[in-house]
Amino acid sequence: MARYAKETLGLPVPDRVGFVHNPEFLRATRALDDVVKPFRVVIGGIDERSSSYIANLFREFYRRVGYEPPIYIVSPEEAELIKYASNVFLTLKVVYANLIGLLCRETENCDGWRVMEVVGLDPRIGRSHILPGIPYGGPCLVKHTLAFGRFMLEKTGLDFVKRIHDYNELVIEKFVEYLDSVLDGLQGRKIAVLGVSYTPGSPVVKDSPAMKLCEKLLSKNAIVYIHDVNREAVEKAKAVLSRVIAFETMERLKEVDAVIVTLGYDEYRLIPPDLYDNVLVIDMTGVVIYEKAHRFYTSSTRKTRSLS
Repeated sequence: MARYAKETLGLPVPDRVGFVHNPEFLRATRALDDVVKPFRVVIGGIDERSSSYIANLFREFYRRVGYEPPIYIVSPEEAELIKYASNVFLTLKVVYANLIGLLCRETENCDGWRVMEVVGLDPRIGRSHILPGIPYGGPCLVKHTLAFGRFMLEKTGLDFVKRIHDYNELVIEKFVEYLDSVLDGLQGRKIAVLGVSYTPGSPVVKDSPAMKLCEKLLSKNAIVYIHDVNREAVEKAKAVLSRVIAFETMERLKEVDAVIVTLGYDEYRLIPPDLYDNVLVIDMTGVVIYEKAHRFYTSSTRKTRSLS
C-alpha cells in the first residue's frame, strides 16, 4: 500500500501510519465493480493521523477513477461492527423471505415470490435478498453470522442472531420432508439438483445450501445427480461428495424421478417441456415459469403465474 501510494499516486508516505481497519464489502461475482464503485468506504483508524492519511489515499484513488464514494471515519471497533452488522442484516433478509415463503406454502392461494416481490418495492425494504429461495450460504455469510451470534450472546445475553442461523438451516429440513412426502420415500430415488454453488456464477461450494441438500438426500439413500452452469463448481462438488453423479446435458434429466432447481440460472428456464409429464420438477428459485413446475414457496391451491 505504501509503495502504491508513493509510486503510483504520488502521495507522501509518513514514517509511521499506525493502524486502520478498512473492511471490504465485496460481492463474490461483482468484486471488481465493488472495488471501483463501492457503496461506501469505512476507515477505522486507531488515531486521527492514521485515519486522515488513509482517507486521503482513498480520495486520491477515486479521484483518478472518476467516482466519489462516501467515506466514513470511525473507530476500529465501529468499523468491525459495521462489517458484521451489514452482512448479518442480509442474512436476516434471506431468512425472513424464506420464512414468508414457508408460510405461503401453508396458506391458501398464496405465492411466496409474488408476496415478497411486492414487499420489496417499498424503498425502505429494498429488492435485494428479498425473494424466497435456497438458504444463505457461502464462505462469508455463514461464518460472519455464527461469529456475530457468539459475540452478541457474550455481550448482551441475547441469542437473536443464532436463531437467524437456526431458521436458515430449517429450510433444508422442511424441503427434504416435503420431497420425501411427494416421492413416497427417498431411498433409491434418482434426484437431480440443478445448481450446487452457493450463488449463481461462483465456483465456490463451501457452505453451499445445495451441497447440504445433496448430503441430506444421500443420507436418505437417494441417488443424487448434480449440474451447475459453472463447471468448476461441479468438479469441486464431486470432490467433496464422491457419491454424487454429474451430468452434462438436460436430456439426462429424463432418467430421474425429481429435478430440484436451487439456483436461478437463466439456463434452467430451458428445461424441456416434455420432461414435466414424467418427472417431478420442483423450483426453489422462482425462475421456472412453466405452469407444470412445482413451486416450493407456493401453496398447492394457487396456480403458477409468472413474475412481472
